[in-house]
Amino acid sequence: MTQHKNLRSISLVPVVFLVLTVYLLQFLSIKALGLVSPENTLLKISVILRLTVTFLLPLIVFVIYYQLRPIDAFGLSRPPWGKTILAVVIGMVLILTVNMWLPQIIPPSRALIQTSGSITAYANLPEFLLAFLTAVVFASVTDELFFRGLVLQYLLKRYGKILAIVLTALLTALFHTLEPFKLVHAFLMGVIFASSVIWTRRVYTSIILHGLHNALALIPQG
Repeated sequence: MTQHKNLRSISLVPVVFLVLTVYLLQFLSIKALGLVSPENTLLKISVILRLTVTFLLPLIVFVIYYQLRPIDAFGLSRPPWGKTILAVVIGMVLILTVNMWLPQIIPPSRALIQTSGSITAYANLPEFLLAFLTAVVFASVTDELFFRGLVLQYLLKRYGKILAIVLTALLTALFHTLEPFKLVHAFLMGVIFASSVIWTRRVYTSIILHGLHNALALIPQG
């Protein structure tokens, strides 16, 4: 019978190596996709594949290699539903507030708008379902299992709440883009998501919030 290890027993070096590995894979995959320049359906499928290779696979290898229990490593225990619902409501109010006011302070670039729009664009039901799978399901689950799952859980056990929130929010921002609007937006989202997980002690909360946030982009404008 496998003896599972505690996440806290792992030194900082392997976790830093995991973060750097994921970042490098992200960087290389984005560069590779930029050369191919896929459109519409191919773009969405390529994003799903990229998220699987750059986030999920390294996480799975890490958990298996260090014999961690996924429930403990990612904060996947049964959620307190009352607290979770309240956290989601409060989180969505904060998210909508940020989405309303931040573009007026730091306008997003045209390139960022076009890139984001191409991932969530759809003209029929199959394209909508693929956009939903890409942006709402895969992007939310992979991001949250990595940032608010393993990384946040590790930092919480080692360094406490404030540092864990700030560091995971910074990583969230740096992993997305250095474009000013997205950098600030991703950081603020990281703070909201991490705070919700710490309050409910479950990563489900941030997965739901992240999914709802991304789903907003699928709502037809005008």
